[in-house]
Amino acid sequence: MCFLVRVSWPSQQLNLRSLTTKHNQQNTPKCYKHFEVSQPTNMKLNSKSLRLSCKSHNPGIKISTCTLPNFLIRILLLCLCCFLVPASCSRKPPPLPILPLPTTFQLQWQLDGMALFFHFGTNTFTDSEWGTGHANPTVFNPTKLNASQWIRVAKDSGFSRVILTVKHHDGFCLWPSDYTNYTVRSSNWRNGNGDVVAELAAAAKDAGVGLGFYLSPWDRHEACYGDTLQYNEFYLAQMTELLTR
Repeated sequence: MCFLVRVSWPSQQLNLRSLTTKHNQQNTPKCYKHFEVSQPTNMKLNSKSLRLSCKSHNPGIKISTCTLPNFLIRILLLCLCCFLVPASCSRKPPPLPILPLPTTFQLQWQLDGMALFFHFGTNTFTDSEWGTGHANPTVFNPTKLNASQWIRVAKDSGFSRVILTVKHHDGFCLWPSDYTNYTVRSSNWRNGNGDVVAELAAAAKDAGVGLGFYLSPWDRHEACYGDTLQYNEFYLAQMTELLTR
């Protein structure tokens, strides 16, 4: 079956036809890929008034042919293709996820806004940028430490959480760890009974501010650093200690 596509304007008509030929002994019509449209030379195209209608065409009727500029033929064919090609053919599937995927808690942590880092330790009192791990723990003596004041300033400045360096690479711990003596327990601050981590955690909880810890993997004080298995056990023990106190 061949189709005659009629392109109609209000007062004029254009005929878009497929040419036919006899394909075999049964006179089966064969549609060519080339289309021809007749258009009066003094008529302008108006896309708003254009409408298409299709009806079956008897291949036995002889149709006269004429030509139309190639650009219009291409536009009409493109419009026909847009209706004939399913939308799913051009839709690109979403990419596969790259494992491991973050948890809901991790995603929320990423979206929680700004965090304030507190870096505080023995090198605060030795006026040095990098601790060596050999500073005497008695130098740590923050007599005016007020964790609630830290949290208040952070919250007033728009920070939703704070992160404390509980141990930097010098190895000094701001909590009385059971796995090393290089801690606040060995200092004169509060007669060795102080705990910066516990005080900051309590102040953050009271103010509704999130709290995080930075526990340095590098430790220049502990003798077991360099022995992978032994130091990993030491490090995980301290991490567990911090998260379960």
